[in-house]
Amino acid sequence: MTRRTPFARHAAMALALAVVAGLMPVVETLALARAVDAVARDAAASTLVVLLIVAVVGARIGRGWLQIFSTNAQLAFQRATRAVEYGRMSENLETCRDVGMYENGASQEIVHLGMEGSERHRVSRLQAATMLLQGVLAGALLGSAIATIKWQLGVVALLAAAATGPFHIRNGTRSHTGSVATSVLDRRLGYLRYVLTHPAALIELMAGRATGPLRDTGGTLIARIAVVQRDVERALARSGMAIVATPHLVTAVVLVAGVVSGTVRSAGELSLVIIGFGSLQGSLGIALQGVATLREASLERRRADDLRATIREHTHPIPVDAPTLGTGRNLPVTFDDVFFRYSPQAPWSLNGFTLDIAAGEAVCLVGSNGSGKTTALKLLLGVHRPTRGSVLLDGRDVRDYDPDELAATLRFLLQEPVRLEASLRDNIDRFRGRSRQEVERVARLTAVDRIAARLPHGLDSEISQQFGTDEHGQALSGGEWQRVMFARLLLGGHGLYVLDEPTAALDAEQEAAVIDTLEMELRGATALMVSHRWPLLRLADRIAVVGTGRIREIGTHEELSLAGGAYAQLVEKQRRSLSFLHRDVPERDAGDGVVGLLGGSGEQTMRIGR
Repeated sequence: MTRRTPFARHAAMALALAVVAGLMPVVETLALARAVDAVARDAAASTLVVLLIVAVVGARIGRGWLQIFSTNAQLAFQRATRAVEYGRMSENLETCRDVGMYENGASQEIVHLGMEGSERHRVSRLQAATMLLQGVLAGALLGSAIATIKWQLGVVALLAAAATGPFHIRNGTRSHTGSVATSVLDRRLGYLRYVLTHPAALIELMAGRATGPLRDTGGTLIARIAVVQRDVERALARSGMAIVATPHLVTAVVLVAGVVSGTVRSAGELSLVIIGFGSLQGSLGIALQGVATLREASLERRRADDLRATIREHTHPIPVDAPTLGTGRNLPVTFDDVFFRYSPQAPWSLNGFTLDIAAGEAVCLVGSNGSGKTTALKLLLGVHRPTRGSVLLDGRDVRDYDPDELAATLRFLLQEPVRLEASLRDNIDRFRGRSRQEVERVARLTAVDRIAARLPHGLDSEISQQFGTDEHGQALSGGEWQRVMFARLLLGGHGLYVLDEPTAALDAEQEAAVIDTLEMELRGATALMVSHRWPLLRLADRIAVVGTGRIREIGTHEELSLAGGAYAQLVEKQRRSLSFLHRDVPERDAGDGVVGLLGGSGEQTMRIGR
């Protein structure tokens, strides 16, 4: 409600001022016609002429002032409209609750849709009403003035203006078609501009000599946009020529016929026909533009309705009696015969995926690329919805929980975490307003405080080279970013851990420090992890091998090693890849869950299981 009140107030003010401004030409036209008649009848009638001229000048000045006020009111209306659009965009993002919706072809359409179709249609109706009222009121007054000479002239003027109606409506349709055709191309071009000015992207693009082809691609997009816009502009120009020519031709015919037949008898009547016809047709033209705006809005509403229907298809409503998760760290997780694919045409990413994780148990998924490991994590996070089957947390579907409560329970770190163009503190906290003490605590745990120590403003330094307000934005290395992501992880929820290759970008020393921290954090907590790195695997109670979208085998390290299946083969490949480190030292398996990784000057061991 708070958003709609200023929106409606600004709209009403813009409407009223536009209507009043539209009446000024009527006053001006009638006053000028009477002044001409007064001079023609009696040159001595100076007082009346002066008053009428003052009325004309006053009407013109008043129209200019009102135009200024009307413009300001319309700008305020547009600002309020943008606020509504931004709010609706945020609501769409929250309501959909399925990031998969934003990974398909309709993603940017929905994000940029902003206002729902009904709200957008409401804006256009108000704009159209402004034009219609302004045109109809002015047209009615001018039409009645012309009709005082001879009513047939008023009828002819109305018909002449109305004859342009189909051209206006067709223009509304063409404008909508053109905007839809260029929207996708514009977004693609905007992305290319972003990539070609992004410091991190430029390093790779310039090293790979890819900037030239990208510029060429941008040039092609610009040319395609220009072709679409040119075709629309040509069509609009042809209609515009008809709109302009039709009423003027009718005015000329009526004027000639009036003079020849003696219907127009005085100089005032002649000026009234010339000026009045022009103003009348202009006013009615504005009214018809309102009709064209309404036509364009109705097409936009239809498009918005289709997009909202797509959102509804991907929306899982939160039940009124949504369950609560409490503050427990040891919640059970179940994947119950889950099938999932990213689009109807895509192959199954998960194909009968079934997994039970007991309360307080840590399970690590291993498998080849594309086997479905990361997809399973996304389903647990609630950002995707299974095509079939269900993902249960503490016995309830994860999508039955309130998203805020689910987020307060999860501690997650994805394989490609977002690097925010913001301060180091905001990168850790993700703009959630945690206290300085909480942020500084996790910064110490993850050694991010060492990174902050070398930055000019500590944790408040901007890690941005493109969108920041500090012209000396800071840059972090890949390993430093990984430590920031771990700080973000530890500042997350209070329970369930979801980790996707969390140590992939760390060197051995950093990885060891992180593993030590994770080992303490995971005690008594449920965890689902993806990793092929042995230091993290040792934190798992069980290991599950994923292949072609389903669990192929699951068990402890010892059980899987003895089974001689996919996991045993994976361990053997890992041993062979490290064989150059211990050619003179025999490999050994301690037989009690310890994998020997033998180096040149000693032996490092890794025990599987917590």
